Amino acid sequence: MAPSIDIENGNSSGGKRNWKGTIKELLVLGLLTLAPIVVTFWILISVVTSLDSAMYQMFPILEELPIQVGFGLPGLGILSTFLLLLLVGTLTKTFLGRFFNSASDTIISRVPILRSVYKLTKQLSSVFFSKSPTSGFKKVVWIPFPHQDSKCLAFVASETPSGDYYVFVPTAPNPTSGYVLLYRKDQVAATDMTVDSALKLILSCGALGEATNV
Repeated sequence: MAPSIDIENGNSSGGKRNWKGTIKELLVLGLLTLAPIVVTFWILISVVTSLDSAMYQMFPILEELPIQVGFGLPGLGILSTFLLLLLVGTLTKTFLGRFFNSASDTIISRVPILRSVYKLTKQLSSVFFSKSPTSGFKKVVWIPFPHQDSKCLAFVASETPSGDYYVFVPTAPNPTSGYVLLYRKDQVAATDMTVDSALKLILSCGALGEATNV
């Protein structure tokens, strides 16, 4: 005997399957699958387009290159930027590079407006990109923020002569903004997380925190 079908609810008495719920679930699953891919490629294409445009403006002769070879050359800006950074990084390790870096620091530090921007940018670059343990965030801690009954992830930025901690509390999912707070050492709780794992937790808005010990 064939199962009866409830036309109004879209269910069969045999399977009791809600087709509307299934379609909605599949649509959400498809969105969650495609969204990261689409956003990643959109950012990649935007970066490639911006760097290519900047490269063509700096070197107008490059605009004739696609005409000569017969096809476009996307990614030329990224390739040029990669080679430039590689060259600068290589030269920085040499005596000439260290001399140039020291000379540029001396010259820019004497310009009233530029020296503040240059110094701030260099300090931020040192914090976020340097692998030196004395220049970046020292460790990851829990602090009572925004009230005493809550726990907030923070990075120890520096320690005062009296033993207090300056901590940076990043916002999620953008960890480049946040709050700088001062806490006593007995107010912070140590964690077993590294700076990299804490940044991943913040960027994922807590979605990667299953294995985190609180």
